[in-house]
Parts: sequence; C-alpha cells; structure tokens
Amino acid sequence: MAVETARKRLGQILVDAGFVDAGALEEALKRQQVSRQPLGQILQAEGLISRDDVAAALSLQFDTPLIDLGLEETQEAALRLVPESFAREHHLLPLRIQGAMVVVAMAFPDDKRTILELQKRTNLGIRPFLAPREDIDQLITQRYRVIGDVVTAVERYEVEHKPSPQFVAPLLVGVDENAPVVQIVNLIFTQALRDRASDVHVEPQERDVSIRFRIDGTLHEATRLPKDVGPAIVSRLKVMANLNIVEKRRSQDGQIQLTMDGREADVRVSTIETIWGEKAVMRMLDKSRALINVEELGMESGVLERYQELLKAPFGMVLVVGPTGSGKTTTLYASVNELDRVSRNIMTIEDPVEYIIEGTSQVPINPTAGRTFASGLRSLLRQDPDVILVGEIRDQETVEIAMNSALTGHLVLSSLHSIDTVGSVFRLVDLGVPRFMITSSTVAIIAQRLVRRLCERCKVERRPQIVEAALLRQAKLSADTVFGPGGCNYCSNTGYLGRVGVFELLIFGDEIRAAVNEGGSAQELRTKALRAGLVTLRDAALQKVVEGLTSPADVLAILQGAG
Repeated sequence: MAVETARKRLGQILVDAGFVDAGALEEALKRQQVSRQPLGQILQAEGLISRDDVAAALSLQFDTPLIDLGLEETQEAALRLVPESFAREHHLLPLRIQGAMVVVAMAFPDDKRTILELQKRTNLGIRPFLAPREDIDQLITQRYRVIGDVVTAVERYEVEHKPSPQFVAPLLVGVDENAPVVQIVNLIFTQALRDRASDVHVEPQERDVSIRFRIDGTLHEATRLPKDVGPAIVSRLKVMANLNIVEKRRSQDGQIQLTMDGREADVRVSTIETIWGEKAVMRMLDKSRALINVEELGMESGVLERYQELLKAPFGMVLVVGPTGSGKTTTLYASVNELDRVSRNIMTIEDPVEYIIEGTSQVPINPTAGRTFASGLRSLLRQDPDVILVGEIRDQETVEIAMNSALTGHLVLSSLHSIDTVGSVFRLVDLGVPRFMITSSTVAIIAQRLVRRLCERCKVERRPQIVEAALLRQAKLSADTVFGPGGCNYCSNTGYLGRVGVFELLIFGDEIRAAVNEGGSAQELRTKALRAGLVTLRDAALQKVVEGLTSPADVLAILQGAG
C-alpha cells in the first residue's frame, strides 16, 4: 500500500481530536511493537475508542470521505466489473456506476496502484470512499452471490441434457467436475456456507424446484430452478453421499465431507419421495467455525456461574433439553470445552460426531456394526472415563445406563428432547426411569431455546406495546423502550444477525429432589421450582428483550408453550 510521508499519523489524529490522550497512545504504540496489530484495533480492544472513532480518524488521515455501507445499495453491474478474488485481495467493494465513474468502498483509499488497476479493469474512473475493512470483507461475501451463477450452469445443463429425467441418474455415475450439474450443486453449497445456512432444502414443486436455506432458524428461498434439473441435483447429492442413485421410492440418509471457499463442512443428506419427485434436505455443519465457550452461549451471569460450578462436579448427570434446533449440541460441546481435558479422560458417543474436540475420545454410533448409544455407552465405561458425553438419550436402556454411570463416579452430559426443565422430569418418567433414580443421579437440567439476535447496526427503538408491557410486568421486568428489527446490508435487510441462547436452569437441591420423589404433578413441581429460584425460559427471554438483544415478537414466536 502506498504511503505518503507528509500524512499525519493515525495516533496523532486521535490525540488531536481528543479521542485518546498522549499517555494512552504511547502505551498502545508499545503494545503494537509486540503484537504487530493495527493501532486502531489495539485501542478498540482497550475500550479507549469506538470503531466509529477509528473510521473518522482514518477519513482525516486519508483525506477521503466515509461511506455507510449499511445503507448503500450495490449495483449488480458494478460488481460484474471487478472479480470477487480481486475485491477480497484488496479489501474493496464496487458499489455503483455514476456516469464515467465507479464508486468504490476501500479500506485503503490511498493505494494508488490498486486504483490504477481498477481503472484498467473497468475502463472507468474510480471514485474511492473509505469504509472499515471488516465491513467491506463482510459485504463482499454477501454481495458476490455465487447462487446467481447457477443460471449459467442450468443453461449448460439444458443444452447438454435434453429434458429426460429418467436417464439422469446413470449419466451421473462417472460425471466430471466441470459438468453443469456438479457446478450447480457446488454453487448451492458455497452460497449456503456464505449465508451461514444450517440446512439446505431441494424441494421439487409442480412446475419448478425450490432451493431454500435455513438461516438463523428461518427458511429463506435462495432460488428457483427448472423442474427438469431437480432429479439431476438429487442424483448428484446421492453420488456424493454414497447413496443408491437408482432407488427413488425409499428414503435414504448419507453424509458428505466437502471443502468450499476454503472452508470444510460435514453435510448430512436425507432424501424422501414426494408427489412431485425426490426431495433432499442437507444439514450443514461448518467445521471452520471454532468451538465456542460456555461464556459465549448467552447465559445470564447468575445462570452462567452456577452452570460452570456444576461442570466441576466429580460425578452426576447434567441434562441439556429442548426441541430440535434449539442448540443443545452446541451447549454440550461448549460444556466439554470448559473441562480440563488433560487430567480427565473425556469420552463421547455421538450420532454423528459433529465437531472434533482436541483432547477427547469421540466415538460415532454405528448401528450396522451393532454400536448403538446403549451398547456404545457400555463399551465406553470399560475405558476408564471421568466424563462421558452421550449425544442424545432416546430410550429407556440408554438413560438407565447413563444414570447408573452418573451414580458410579462419572460426570455424564447428555441431551433430551423436551419442552422445559420440569417437563423433562416427566419425560424421563415416561421413559420408565424410577423417580428415585432421577433424583439420585441428576445434578441439574438446563432447558434452552435460540432467539434471533437483533442486528446492532440497524435495530429500531420504540415504546413497548400494551401486550409486551404486560408480559414484562409478569416477569417483574420493565422497560421504557424495546427494540425491533430494522434492516440493512449487513443483515441482508432482515433486521437479525445470528442467534443467542435463552436458558432455564433447574438445580436438583434437597427441595427439588423431595418434590420429585413425592410424585406430585408437573404444576406442583414447577411451583416448588419457582419458589427455589427457577427463572423460566419466558422470563429469561424477556430479559434479553430488556437488554435489547432480541425483539418481543421473536420471543413470542419461539417460546410458544414454554414456561
């Protein structure tokens, strides 16, 4: 990057503007010599300045106007002028064409060499604006949507394969990587990873095929393709997952390991026959995402402290409960990540192993080899474990072995499909577990949900509605204002970006154990749990509303039926 010697240094600009004092700047410069991080990043980490302060100072340093990328539209014609690889390499984003000029957001607007290269590539003049590097990098991924390239691949497919779906499957056995259907599937997977999709749906309809992504718990349509392409896509997925491409009437399940955009992912494939053809759903597990810590789950400080203490217990069972898609597996992995994996032998039995945890022994179930959760758990007990993670409790045999393990000196972590903590007790009773065994072995049950996190850049403040204010009062909370979704480029105009956990922790103290053993109803147990200090899922979620992390509407949608 070209640097002008006469330019005032960033640190001096920050001091002159009164953002930091000279002493703080000197200390930050000393740390910079060791860490080699940008000065602005160091000062932000110390909490001395905000990202907006850095942006304003850089604007003065480069003598270039700032641009708010959250509000800027991006023209497709401008994007086509600059390859994505070039934009990523130089941290820039073409926004729009204005006459004979291209408006470009740049992290380094003083880079004359890059500007000259842009002029050559576009045959237009360049009007640079300054934007934070992290914002540009984020929007490059959002704006360069490879799903648009599917149209070209579909056109190639239709030329090479005249509509005759019944002959598609045999043609795909020895297909090469340049074949149109291969490119279509690769582009779908690439876009899904870029959009942080947890699931991809390939759904044949009467007239076409719908491709939908589940993002932050909500399905969004990515594109629609001609109906004749659907069988080819499903057959390609079957080839990748080692499934029978000829068998269409029987549901099949398989697994794919792939690398897209330099990111590794495990993909679980499920197919089923519908009236319009075979449907495929893929569960996406992005292995490039680092394992999170318990602190990052979103627990309230009081719940977090108590839960971390529970994980220090030498033995007993901790159950994580909730419906499908509520984040139970993430909590289990974060819990294991919290443990001392050097001095303790930690073993897991999972279906399948979703993320690799260093320092643990992870075992996948394999029904064809006779390894179920129950039989695998018996084998694990002969491996001298200190901590056992059982991916999911599905039957009486598994839960009884797990609870006996908890009683005989092992810390057992597992998940169970249930609505809330109190309901989980009765779910265990329905599985045939005696109440005395539940109270003897269980240390705690933690129920959870995931609510969508409001985009911090565009969330809208407003007064609570009458129903919302009443709900807050019931939870003994109050707020003069709440926040709702806005919409900007960073969140793809949804108003939400990511999700955060909501938790209900039931600790099995003497009072709770006595209440369970007495055989009372769910309502009686809930009343005693509330008296013992239980904070319900609904109240915990409403606390997130008060903190401005999520919206009242999202809480009401997610927590229907929860206490």
